[in-house]
Amino acid sequence: MYADNRHQRMQHLRELAEQAMRQGSSDSVPAPEVVHDLPRALEDLRIHQIELELQNDELQRAQQQALLASTRYQMMFDHLPAPAFLLDAQGRVQADNQVARDWLCPNDRARLSPFRLTKALQREDRQKLLRTLADSSSGQSEQVCGVRLTDAQGVQRWVDLHLMRLPADFHADAHCTLLVRDRTTEAARQSERKLFQALLDGSADLITASDTQGRVLLANQALLQMLNLPLDKVLGQRREYFMPLRDAILHEGEHQQVVRSGSAVTVTEQWHGNNVGGVRQFMTQKFPLRNDQGQTVGVGCIGRDVTEQIMTQKLQRISETVFQSASEAIIVADIDGIIVRVNPAFEKMSGFSAASVLGRSTRILRSGRQDQHFYTQLWEHLRACGHWEGELVNRSADGGYYTVWSSISAIYSAHGEVHGYIAVQTNLTPLRQAQTELVRMASFDTLTGLPNRALLLDRLGNLLSISERQQSPFGVLFVDLDHFKEVNDTMGHQVGDELLQLIARRLQAALRKQDTVGRMGGDEFVVLLPATDASACQAVAQKIRTALQQPLALTNLPHYRPQASLGLAMYPGDGQSAEILLRNADTAMYAAKAHGRNCAEAYSAAMSAQSANFIAVQSGLAQAIDHGEMCLYFQPRFKLADHALEGAEVLVR
Repeated sequence: MYADNRHQRMQHLRELAEQAMRQGSSDSVPAPEVVHDLPRALEDLRIHQIELELQNDELQRAQQQALLASTRYQMMFDHLPAPAFLLDAQGRVQADNQVARDWLCPNDRARLSPFRLTKALQREDRQKLLRTLADSSSGQSEQVCGVRLTDAQGVQRWVDLHLMRLPADFHADAHCTLLVRDRTTEAARQSERKLFQALLDGSADLITASDTQGRVLLANQALLQMLNLPLDKVLGQRREYFMPLRDAILHEGEHQQVVRSGSAVTVTEQWHGNNVGGVRQFMTQKFPLRNDQGQTVGVGCIGRDVTEQIMTQKLQRISETVFQSASEAIIVADIDGIIVRVNPAFEKMSGFSAASVLGRSTRILRSGRQDQHFYTQLWEHLRACGHWEGELVNRSADGGYYTVWSSISAIYSAHGEVHGYIAVQTNLTPLRQAQTELVRMASFDTLTGLPNRALLLDRLGNLLSISERQQSPFGVLFVDLDHFKEVNDTMGHQVGDELLQLIARRLQAALRKQDTVGRMGGDEFVVLLPATDASACQAVAQKIRTALQQPLALTNLPHYRPQASLGLAMYPGDGQSAEILLRNADTAMYAAKAHGRNCAEAYSAAMSAQSANFIAVQSGLAQAIDHGEMCLYFQPRFKLADHALEGAEVLVR
């Protein structure tokens, strides 16, 4: 309001002055109103002049304050310890400080060129900066980390850029301030730390550092993997946090010994627990960690797992014990066949003393029973395969002969080169007797001499594999003697055994060489007919039935005619596994018995269904009886002539 009034007065004074000047130039008498307003106009002019002078003083003070503030700002800007810039929205430099010029243009004291900063950045970092400038909003702080900046000396620095967008009225061309934080030294140290940690983590040994109180300061990856714990769960913790208490107490005692003595020690330590895979043995070197003043501030540990080494030494001692106490003769020879070591069993078996054979060729044991061609093949096979075994006839010290089963193996160096041989020889006479008896007991029926159930199933398994590969059928016959129980019960088990032996011989005589007949147990026999179709199997079944019906002489039964029921199952139609084929052949055999015995039946799916139904009915009846679900119904019977009651029919429902 005051400014408007003043403006009006000034406008009025200007008009009066112009009017007075016009009248003065025309020599006319001024108008009375002009003469009347002139003193007042002069007074207003003096007041206006005073106001202008006051405004001028205020303007000068404001200019001085602005200049002082600008100077202070520039001094602060220039004395920042880090490079600082004022940038526009395109990243052009509008202002910079002294450190920025020292970095990018030390020889030019003037302001940097607009694009000097962006040219110093790598291309991808330059794009990152421009995107941040475009996205930043007023008053918002943004940071661009890990930027590569090349200074005036061509040195590449790793820096972080901190940006703050300026308000619109701060500077016409300025968009934001940018401070540069040099992380080159920090990045180098970080790289060194990573390299140091990589070296520690690359070691298979357990590496740790602890303070004097036993708190972990450093741990490598091998330790963390063994403990199955992350680093943050180990650092700062004492041993009992991640070790069994017993181990922690023992380890802490050795730790404190190093702290007190200031000397390094090497100890063998044990680690127990599931997290380390049982009990592990470590050969650990513990040494003091000292500061710049030589004071012990902690203990470093480097532990190597020697569990396998200790186990190897233990096994070596065991091997030596076995070598000395083995009942088999052991001969160790070099690559040329020169004997370098024998065990006591060799001396006992051959009659040669160790002193008499050491340093001599293994040829001194040759008996002459094998020719040179045999030994040539032996050595060729041994050099090609690294192992040979077979029978050898050796000569003893008294000139006699003894037969051994010799197993010869090459001894390899760490580089895979043969540098010797070891032979283990067993006296075959007692071994063969035992093996023969074991094979006979394990694979053959003691009564009939036929393959027993185990051997029969093994041969059936092999036959399945061959037939599947060759896509060829084969048959399985299940043979069961009819009325065998009556023979046993009437004539005794001795006659029953005699009958089984004769039946076994007749079955073998009726079959081909490639066929197999075995005794499953009791009076049950199984016949395997490889590479035979259904019609041929039926013919074999009839041939067997005819052969078995021929009279034979038994004790107290000179003309006994045996009979048998036969069931036939075919691969692959009636089953593709040993279990199913045998089960279906057995089902067919029971069908033959149901049809009157002394016949052969081929398996069909209906037999299994009928058998399953029979079992279900039988099981249901038994369950009904157990639960009282059966009752009797009596139906009277009358004579037709006189209707007299003569009895009753009983129904079970």
